[in-house]
Amino acid sequence: MRVPQAAAGLFALALVAVSASAASHDAARQNGRILFASGSSYAGGAPPQAVTLDLAKQRRRAIKGLDNVGGLAISPNGRYVAFVRRPWTKSHTVWVADADGTDARKLGRGCAPTWSPRNDRIAFVTGGGVGGWGCYGVGDGIAIANRDGSRNHQVYRGYPGSPDWSSDGQWIAFASFRPSFQDLVAIRPDGSGAHVIEENVDGLNGLDWSPDSSRLAFLKVGPSQDGGSHPQVYTVPISGGEPTQLTHDSPVYRTDLRWSPDGSRIAYAAALPDVGPKQVFVLGSTDGGPGPRLVGEGDRPRWAPHGGLSYLTSAGILLTKARRSLLVRRSFGANFDEFVWFPSGKQLLFSREVWDGGSELFQLAGAAVRRRLPHIAATEPSWSPDGAYLAFSKVGPAGNYQLAILRRGAKAPRVLTSNRYGSDSQPAWSPDGARIAFVRARSEALWSKRALFVRRLAGHTAKRISNAPTPDHPAWAPSGRQIAIDGLSAYGDDEHRGLRLVDVATGAVTDLTHPQYGRDGFAAWSPDGRQLAFLRSSGGQDREIRVLTLANGEERGMPYWPNWVAPHDLTWSPDGTRIAAAGFGGGGLGAPPAIWTFKPDGSDRRFLRYGYSFHFAPTAITWQPR
Repeated sequence: MRVPQAAAGLFALALVAVSASAASHDAARQNGRILFASGSSYAGGAPPQAVTLDLAKQRRRAIKGLDNVGGLAISPNGRYVAFVRRPWTKSHTVWVADADGTDARKLGRGCAPTWSPRNDRIAFVTGGGVGGWGCYGVGDGIAIANRDGSRNHQVYRGYPGSPDWSSDGQWIAFASFRPSFQDLVAIRPDGSGAHVIEENVDGLNGLDWSPDSSRLAFLKVGPSQDGGSHPQVYTVPISGGEPTQLTHDSPVYRTDLRWSPDGSRIAYAAALPDVGPKQVFVLGSTDGGPGPRLVGEGDRPRWAPHGGLSYLTSAGILLTKARRSLLVRRSFGANFDEFVWFPSGKQLLFSREVWDGGSELFQLAGAAVRRRLPHIAATEPSWSPDGAYLAFSKVGPAGNYQLAILRRGAKAPRVLTSNRYGSDSQPAWSPDGARIAFVRARSEALWSKRALFVRRLAGHTAKRISNAPTPDHPAWAPSGRQIAIDGLSAYGDDEHRGLRLVDVATGAVTDLTHPQYGRDGFAAWSPDGRQLAFLRSSGGQDREIRVLTLANGEERGMPYWPNWVAPHDLTWSPDGTRIAAAGFGGGGLGAPPAIWTFKPDGSDRRFLRYGYSFHFAPTAITWQPR
């Protein structure tokens, strides 16, 4: 079973065992080996990795050695790349390497690298205690170093934002942060000629040079059509003088200004404050030129060398020129943080983060914990009824999920499904062990239209068995005739928020529970099929464990437990005498992770693992049969 994406791997979490003797005794008495999936210790999943795409061959290649990186900057000749290692930590450092990732050299602690037009030097923000590769307002200066790392020296002291080197090589522009305001500043590469071009700008959201290096585009609060004052797009000569206001519309949050290669247009992303999604706009770069034109829904606009505009969308990286074309399709379970063009226009370099790429399977037996499948990213484990096979969601290098099984004692898994850009996840075994139910989503963009499928182990194809919407966390009834699935979102459908039952033969869906509040999900059947444990969520981490008796429809909640814990998944012991849960103690993410068991009436709760000293965060759990 699967913990929601937002919960998986957001913190570096750990567990600590209760006393070894108590844990061993409890597990042995229950005939117990518990297998669980652990979220990554990196925020969001596996560390972001740099990937190149050859547009002509449509071939992607992860650059060896360039993982956990951001702030990608390609040199003007396309032969080198500057980047930031460990971009979201206090120890972020600037590096430079050949474009294939070889010959990497460290330049120093800092972020936000930018190249000189002659390909021989890199300017970057130095220091910085927190934040990412933008280093907004947390750096202590700007340094310049030769490409080989020599002559690393500081040319500006202060609190700069991301620097931008002009294409003629004469100036470096950046926002200088001061209490309650920012100035737009330019300096010579040797540190001379520092001057304020414009005061009180919105330096957090970017600036960009015109192709001829004569003007800068930036954001600043200015008058709008509704009579108020809101962030607007301006340009100003490098020598200073009166800025030109190019937009005059009402409250819109803008970011990421980018000047077109021919200098005639400026692209940016915009949205209403605190309202998404963002949209990409293009406008003329001169006063009296074309006003803002909506290009499409997306973010991070980047001009291709040939003049087409590309930007990030929910489907991937989109290019607009003559006709729209999808350059890089986004796989389910992956995210593109940023991308840059090679000067030739034939290749893209982008940073890809695989959300569950750091998730692993672990086995808990007594007080011992060991990796079940070293070097394989996997989640959502499920034992076959006879214990001969383990089914799980295998995380591919592009972030997409495949259904896989591992025979007990084997070392290599067998992949059962292929879903290149989508997700085949949340496996659940039929009682006879001949079939596996799972949830299929065709792509990230179609995640809301996921469906329930069944795959026979002896066959080669999967069959859709129901049209039930959002059939998450399927749990096959011991009778083999029904599958329990989650209720619908409490915000989307007030009539079907309880557990639902899918008839395997007909696909018909009936409501099983009827909560007065919240939403029911994460069902787990007792081995005899008489009871069903599940979680009732009323929002956030407020989740209650409940047990339903099928014969009379009676529900009971677990009694109040000291040191309240937020469960994320449930599983029954093979003999039906206990229920195991995985979650977080103290009421939510960031609290101590835990694995614990209890009797179906809620009594005799025992923690098998609890605390911060165990370096894994359990996100899904299954109990190995006898």
